[in-house]
Amino acid sequence: MAEHGNLGGRIGLALGSGAARGWAHVGVIRGLLAAGIVPEVVVGSSSGALVGAMYAAGRLDVFEAWGRALDWRQVFGYFDLTFRGGVIKARRLLDELAANLPVQDVEALPRPFACVATDLASGREVWLRRGPLLDAIRASFAVPGLIAPVRIEGRWLIDGGVANPVPVSLCRAMGADTVIAVDLNTTLLGRRLRGTPSAAPEAAEAEAERDADASEETPSSEEPVATGTLRTALDALVADLRRRVNPSAPADREAKPSIYEVLAQSLNIMQVRITRSRMAGDPPELLVTPRLADFGLLDFDRAREAIAEGERAVARALDSGG
Repeated sequence: MAEHGNLGGRIGLALGSGAARGWAHVGVIRGLLAAGIVPEVVVGSSSGALVGAMYAAGRLDVFEAWGRALDWRQVFGYFDLTFRGGVIKARRLLDELAANLPVQDVEALPRPFACVATDLASGREVWLRRGPLLDAIRASFAVPGLIAPVRIEGRWLIDGGVANPVPVSLCRAMGADTVIAVDLNTTLLGRRLRGTPSAAPEAAEAEAERDADASEETPSSEEPVATGTLRTALDALVADLRRRVNPSAPADREAKPSIYEVLAQSLNIMQVRITRSRMAGDPPELLVTPRLADFGLLDFDRAREAIAEGERAVARALDSGG
């Protein structure tokens, strides 16, 4: 392995939370491997748990190919609705992941792996280092209010990002001498909120066109421009329900943040604050910070862009020494 400054000994990789921004982790791993840096231990929180498990299982190539082929219609198809503990059960998504993960238990993975979840009752972080792999991943990315919690050993578990968004401490506990941490949320505070569905239809359509232009894939000619991303589709659904419940209400000209935006940005604020606090006490040897301020919580159909930014972030981090 090539030497890079203070990166020596047994290298661990701590992949942070970030929902759809988690695709950037694939690019980060690609960038590290290209630089001759091979993580021997990998841990993750939320989306970082999913990507980390794929890397630990030796299935990153298959996972990346699947992500690059996703469009918003396919993403929406994986989200089976529920009204118990969240909006999404994610069972269809888990079935897809199961087909690409030959390993059933965490401890059976070829590389050491663990992920973080949060105990809904106590608020404590829970380290999942053994047991059914899919259950561990599912618990770690159970975003509050969006994906239903998971019951493991008598505890209801939710997203690991609630307690430990970038699990440097878990990585060290797994035996890493050097920790490379990936923080997907550091650039999110202060960003401009997108337009909302309560604004004029022309504004929503213009935003969807910008989303489509930013993608490296050309949308299908059958895809409505105004629903170019899953986020836009969900916001449009909320706006339509609001109009049906109260059709006489005047149009909102102030373009207030949508329910989606409030939820997403609230999670961003919480995770950024927790990450800063925890890293102050236990900083990693190298911090990688992809610039993903324009990525929404549910922009899973933008894998190509996020992966590319992950690779660029590694180059920046190595050039600056972290």
